[in-house]
Amino acid sequence: MPARHLIVGGGTAGLNCIRTIREEERLIGADPSEITLVSAERSYSRMVLPYYLWGTISESHVYTSSPAALTAWKVKALVGRKAKALDAATRTLTLDDDAKVEYDDCLIATGSRAAKAPIPGADGPGVHCFWTLDEAKAVIAGMAPGSRVVMVGAGFIAFTILNAILARGARLTIVEVAPRILPRMVDDACAGIVQGWLQSHGVAVRTGATVTRIEEAGGKRTLSFKKGDPLTADLVIMATGIRTNLEWLQGSSIETASEAPSSILIDDHLRSSIKTVYAAGDVARGRNLITGAAEVHAIEPTAQEHGRVVGANMAGRDVPYRGSLLMNI
Repeated sequence: MPARHLIVGGGTAGLNCIRTIREEERLIGADPSEITLVSAERSYSRMVLPYYLWGTISESHVYTSSPAALTAWKVKALVGRKAKALDAATRTLTLDDDAKVEYDDCLIATGSRAAKAPIPGADGPGVHCFWTLDEAKAVIAGMAPGSRVVMVGAGFIAFTILNAILARGARLTIVEVAPRILPRMVDDACAGIVQGWLQSHGVAVRTGATVTRIEEAGGKRTLSFKKGDPLTADLVIMATGIRTNLEWLQGSSIETASEAPSSILIDDHLRSSIKTVYAAGDVARGRNLITGAAEVHAIEPTAQEHGRVVGANMAGRDVPYRGSLLMNI
């Protein structure tokens, strides 16, 4: 019987795993194995969502795969479905509708989601994250030229979409709890240069600011602070970090890291503590190429390489992973 591969997550790591399995099979002339993909969303690139927000690409260019492509790869695609539980002993995945999927080996590549700060009112109307295509659509729908936008958080996520917000003609204020912007990315001198550029482009910056509440009235949002005057906005974007999608593995026998972020410990072949279960992308805690330490590198190049290595190993090759670097370019 052909091997039964299960891919949980249709992002960069999952798709690259599928592509690699099929490439390896073609190289050796093997019959196609059975591949089942479970993905909550249709596959698309989060990396291009800022360009979609900007309006320089259409929605059709956001997607990285199509139903036709998955059919050509002979993939059984369960799109719009979510993983509920994994029984590694019986090699069975339970879906959110309690349907069962049996497998011989499995890749967990469920990625991350945006994490809103624990602020009263953060889940109210007009307060958005920017991590999924649906969230990007909601931001676009709520942002007209001249809209007052407050972005909570001045880290990597915020700066990927900052220019797109300005290009749409919005008036932007950035709020950061740390004493300066980009607190985990650059030093004080560089932060000062960037802040000067922002202010020269009409962006207001408030650092050392702790949001205590967001209230909605008359279609507007009011942000209150521990210190300082409140801010009024038409739209609030929470750019306050991400959280891995691993809650569904609670109760499984797969070993996870005790330190944040929640992640699966992997060996040099990207296998978890259960050797028939691999992990890749944001959910995998693997080797740092330089230091050898076990780290999570939640970036596109690492997800791409993880998918390639797992796909080769699922196809029967013996491919170790040297480790990754926390560097996009």
